[in-house]
Amino acid sequence: MTAYPPKPSPAEAETIAALARLLREEGLALAVRTAAGQTLHLHGRGVSDLRRLTADPTAPLRGATVADKVVGKGAAALMAAGGVRALHAAVISRPALELLGREGVAVACDATVPHIIRRDGRGVCPVEAACAGTDDVAGCLAAIDRFFARMAGGDGAHRHPDTP
Repeated sequence: MTAYPPKPSPAEAETIAALARLLREEGLALAVRTAAGQTLHLHGRGVSDLRRLTADPTAPLRGATVADKVVGKGAAALMAAGGVRALHAAVISRPALELLGREGVAVACDATVPHIIRRDGRGVCPVEAACAGTDDVAGCLAAIDRFFARMAGGDGAHRHPDTP
């Protein structure tokens, strides 16, 4: 059964709209309004900012509202693990939308696509592909960790251009 996320509340929709404008106007990769009301302006590539925020012991994503340009299944899993309450995505993959639906994260989006494509246009985003074999947050997080461990291995010559 496909799970679809709840719609944002009117208050969440207002915050989401403000964050989406901020994302566009400032050319951000990610904008986060924490539960404490702080706004984070982030510029990292891929899921790097979300990985860092999810691991932060101060839990900045817990109860946060987020605007992101592109959300694949890996980003969705990181947001769910971090405790994001509501999200605006310019583009979101169907697997990400379904995962967020199962996790109860409110989602507004401009476009839904079958999967996220790599920046260079040559196939599926490697993090999205790494998460394809699992339908739960824990499985996606493990797949993301394995992906980054592979990218960090060796002399770095095999680093994917989408990694930080």
